[in-house]
Amino acid sequence: MGGGGAYTPFSPRRTPEQISQRIREEEAKAAAASFNSELGQFINNQLAKFNSRDIELVSERLESLLDTIKDRLDISVNTLFGGSVAKHTYVDGLSDIDSMLVINDSALTEKTPSAILDLLTRTLKSTYTQAAKIDHGKLAITVDFFDGMSIQLLPTIKSEHGLRISSEDGNKWSSINPSKFQELLTKRNYECASKLIPTIKIVKSIIGTLPEARQLSGYHIESLSINIFKNYNGAKTCQEMVNIFLKRRETLF
Repeated sequence: MGGGGAYTPFSPRRTPEQISQRIREEEAKAAAASFNSELGQFINNQLAKFNSRDIELVSERLESLLDTIKDRLDISVNTLFGGSVAKHTYVDGLSDIDSMLVINDSALTEKTPSAILDLLTRTLKSTYTQAAKIDHGKLAITVDFFDGMSIQLLPTIKSEHGLRISSEDGNKWSSINPSKFQELLTKRNYECASKLIPTIKIVKSIIGTLPEARQLSGYHIESLSINIFKNYNGAKTCQEMVNIFLKRRETLF
């Protein structure tokens, strides 16, 4: 004699509890598929918005800030795009432009980083009273323009040993190699099928919505990304890589 009908997910052979469990599983799958679709659309929309930023205005304002410092302090200083403008990871509104102010003046290189930060901040404040709010932390000066754009200036001194930025406590100088960092980020982006840079942009946007105590600097996010995606063999999509970054960042602190 032939057997009964096919054993479907909702077959009478299943108990009510099994059917209820299967319904919950199917609902979870549908919800996950819907979430992934919405997340993909969110990422595409965000990247389109980020890529429309006004780089010309950024450069114009950086040049104006530099001219103010040169004219008011009569010192030798130049800018170096060692930050997210050069690396194409800049996200407007998150204070993450990271232009380095390279100071080549013997009178200032003997001062502590905190003293130079105070001096530069006072100088810019006296000029941009009607255009921006200006303040500094332990490492950099943040210029918040009233139209929403934020520019972060990182004072850097030029010495016989190369470029140096403030240490974490602001009391001494630490050596850096911005070009090497940029090369490594470019290499890792290539290894990830050019998806690392857009992933970093999305991560910066997400982290920028967190309370200030939980936010990370642009350099920190980029450094974590270089480590997280070393020898990465997973799906090379922004959606998957954003998820991986957010899951793994907590384990790297």
